[in-house]
Amino acid sequence: MKKVDLFFVMVMFLFTGLATSYFAFDYHLSGVELEKQKTKALETQLVQMKLQNEALEIRLGQSAPSRQIASIQNSTKEISFDSFYRTQLQKAKNQQKAESILKVTKKILETSADTELLGEAYFEQALAHCHLTFKEDLCLIDIENVVSQFPESKWAGESLILLSSVYTKLKRFKEADSILQIVRAEFADEKSVMDKLELVRKKSN
Repeated sequence: MKKVDLFFVMVMFLFTGLATSYFAFDYHLSGVELEKQKTKALETQLVQMKLQNEALEIRLGQSAPSRQIASIQNSTKEISFDSFYRTQLQKAKNQQKAESILKVTKKILETSADTELLGEAYFEQALAHCHLTFKEDLCLIDIENVVSQFPESKWAGESLILLSSVYTKLKRFKEADSILQIVRAEFADEKSVMDKLELVRKKSN
């Protein structure tokens, strides 16, 4: 996949006036802040793992073989809550309840260091803010985060499609079409993105 033309996308944000239609656009999550977020997430996971280790040691008691505890400690180091939160996010999406979706995505953004999951969390937040809570300002923040921080992920492509729908809602059809052209060119090898693009095309006809 070719890298998304971020410069072009950001120029569109700055010069079309879409962002200022809702709020003073705040690029609040820089690359440095993202790294700090990942570090914080890793620290949180380490604390959780340590607590689990201590709980297991207490259960086993002092008489348990040391090699058994060592084995448990090694396995706990590999524990991640990402799978759990993925499942919770899917359940929340199925329910189509904004509060549930935003609660899970908040947890993911606070605890996960998985870039794929982080991208998905921002995208699902954007969907919730655009379609369920109708807070377009927050929706645009989440879209900007996905496109700028995870430009080559499928979530960037799907976020751009969502951005196009925001333009369409404002009857700015030329800008909406331009964004879809970017998606078509940059994400041609992402089947899920192309499928959504095809749905948009059918709805517009």
